[in-house]
Amino acid sequence: MNAQQISNRLTRTWLAALGVWLVAMTAGIGSAHAQATPQDHPLLSRVAGTELMNQTVLEFSVVTPNVAGKLVKGSPTSFEGRVTRTDYGTLKGTAPGEIKIYRSYLAAAKKLGGRPLNDGINFNDRIALVTGAHVFTLSAADKPPVAVLDITNAHNYMLTIVEPSEMEEAVTAGQLADQIKKTGVATLHINFDTGKSDLKTDGQAAVREIAALLKADPSLKLAIEGHTDNVGSAAANRQLSAARAKSVMVAVAAAGVDAKRLSATGYGMDRPVADNSTEDGRAKNRRVDLVKVK
Repeated sequence: MNAQQISNRLTRTWLAALGVWLVAMTAGIGSAHAQATPQDHPLLSRVAGTELMNQTVLEFSVVTPNVAGKLVKGSPTSFEGRVTRTDYGTLKGTAPGEIKIYRSYLAAAKKLGGRPLNDGINFNDRIALVTGAHVFTLSAADKPPVAVLDITNAHNYMLTIVEPSEMEEAVTAGQLADQIKKTGVATLHINFDTGKSDLKTDGQAAVREIAALLKADPSLKLAIEGHTDNVGSAAANRQLSAARAKSVMVAVAAAGVDAKRLSATGYGMDRPVADNSTEDGRAKNRRVDLVKVK
């Protein structure tokens, strides 16, 4: 490899670091703030011999890394949730080196039950290690925390950890009315704990808006339909989606709406609106639809 090729690759490294921070700046997403007392993330500590240089935390954001090599088939291209970005480096002494930095975090991820999500490059090649981000899951869970490692050089690297969570959906009765008027259906992405049907804080807020919608239009009747992704068995998903739809219906009735104007049905994974082979698609399929009854 000649000097020009090395220079080009190092330039791409800086672009990769910028690519990690394609942050979704939509309404409701928290702003970044520096930690008062920066410290290693509980899941992953620093490589021996490096110092914590800077740290930023976002309560909710989307990270889209420019990965080294290529993503493993079926891996998501973006990760959302609570984001902790930490810069590490050496001010004096011997640098750990690119290979040690990479292998340290690969071993740590595997110890936690995780795995790398990108491949296709020679990880023994010092230059190859700094031409993009390395992505690791940090557990064997269905929606695990993810680490994004950007190695700048033998001395410095940036570690971004994304702990999965969903942004609370702020919806108003007026928005629901507009959707129903246009299409006959209003879609809500209400957050439930895995395998549970109990309404959480954002679900209670959605219920208040559904009740306001129905009170504003006494002639409106709604079929509340629950839907899931394709994780798990079809029978279990139908049962779960029915329980979630019923939870919404019962809560709306408790808010002062005549139960005769409501019905609840669960369709499980039978009516997807997006591709279940990706995490983005599965997230879209986990929904509650409010369907106008004619």
